Amino acid sequence: MAYDDREKWDAKYAAIERSPLLPLEPWLMNALADRIPGTVLDVACGLGSTAIGLAQRGWSVTAVDISPVGLQLARQLVTAAAVNIDWICADLEMYVPEKSHFDVITVLRYLQRGELCQRLMRALKPGGLLIHATFLANDGTAMHLPARPRNPNYLLQPGELRALYPQLDVVAYEESPEDLPGCARFMGQRSFL
Repeated sequence: MAYDDREKWDAKYAAIERSPLLPLEPWLMNALADRIPGTVLDVACGLGSTAIGLAQRGWSVTAVDISPVGLQLARQLVTAAAVNIDWICADLEMYVPEKSHFDVITVLRYLQRGELCQRLMRALKPGGLLIHATFLANDGTAMHLPARPRNPNYLLQPGELRALYPQLDVVAYEESPEDLPGCARFMGQRSFL
């Protein structure tokens, strides 16, 4: 399965001559506005816009993705942005981040249930924040979004995103907010204990 995923994403990214650097999403900037920059893990980073945007704001970023082609395009953007990012090419079914290492973990437009969620919760430092936003199933507001997966295995059921991280204290949870239609957005914090 991972090999098929890598081939699919490599082919998609190979069709891109040059990737534009997209700005950080306003809701993400708001979520991190009061936090002192520290360590962040950007999961399924794709072409790296979120990772680069956070690095430009002083965060020490580790970005992981399955596609070496996508990561190569991201590295080109980093050169132009003059920031340092630790890029990791890895299958997220196998990737194990260091325990209690990250102040923030971001997962945007990606869904993998099960063990990855457990590993991400363990990778947060006490007080660390996990931010996950991705697409909902059966939500007519997002049916035609270009990045929306067609495979129902990669779409959330109502209430599911919050349930994926039971050991985190819920900071915020929304489904189909006005600024992110057809998606669910979760922010959870690891206990200080």
